[in-house]
Amino acid sequence: MPGRKKTNAALVLALCLCLVFSALPPMQSKAEIITKYRWHGFIYNKTNRIVIENYTGNAETLRIPVKIKGEEVHGVLRLSKAKRLKKLIVPDGIQFYHAVASCKTLKKIQISKTNSRYKMKNSLLLNKKGNILRGCPGGIKNPKMPNSVTIVGYFAFRDSDIEEVKLGKNVRYISNYAFTGCKKLKKIKWNKNIRRIGSCAFKNCRSLTEIAIPKSVRRIGHYVFDGCTNLKKVMVGPNVKKIEEWAFPEQATIYGKKGSAVEKYAKRYKLKFVPV
Repeated sequence: MPGRKKTNAALVLALCLCLVFSALPPMQSKAEIITKYRWHGFIYNKTNRIVIENYTGNAETLRIPVKIKGEEVHGVLRLSKAKRLKKLIVPDGIQFYHAVASCKTLKKIQISKTNSRYKMKNSLLLNKKGNILRGCPGGIKNPKMPNSVTIVGYFAFRDSDIEEVKLGKNVRYISNYAFTGCKKLKKIKWNKNIRRIGSCAFKNCRSLTEIAIPKSVRRIGHYVFDGCTNLKKVMVGPNVKKIEEWAFPEQATIYGKKGSAVEKYAKRYKLKFVPV
């Protein structure tokens, strides 16, 4: 009968699929692939090299270990769980990601003069040359950028509690994710040399209510102000040539020069535009 033939065919197909999937290796979750270890308050993984993911101890002064159980430490990912940490001692060879900004109590970093990767200036972590700001300790509320800084680096202020930031006079580029998650940031004091704002640079800065991007800016990256839920007013200088996808939140009113790239952007994404 036709109906039985279809049923038999379906059963055969199902059996074949079962055999195929039973031959495949079991899927592993991300947690199973990356195993985390604990050692004297440090949480770390060793997928390729040892990377410290966090610190849960109570130390106020902490030295990053060069080795853990005989294996060299490559870097530190974050220190957000360090609730009492005030001073961090960094040996040569250790690399940071956004560790120092994520520690809300940290105010001082000690680095030797022989460190080939970093140096300190105005309590800020810089690259050895001094032109890239690599990190701002989370306990510093009013950072003062040295004039040598031309780039605010990736994750430099990520998740910190700063409320106001004044860019150094020679800063030309704000890197991707530089201020992501700075939920208390209310005011940005721009300089006259800033040229580019990287993707997600101010993502989830929920205390920002208005922004005046200066005339010097030429390019604005993807999702720069994504998640800035209270940002209502954005004034954009006339010299911006390129604005990437969803740079501004949909509730914001955009102010700019008529016929400019920002007006075209506002029309494309159906944002309210006011010519000035």
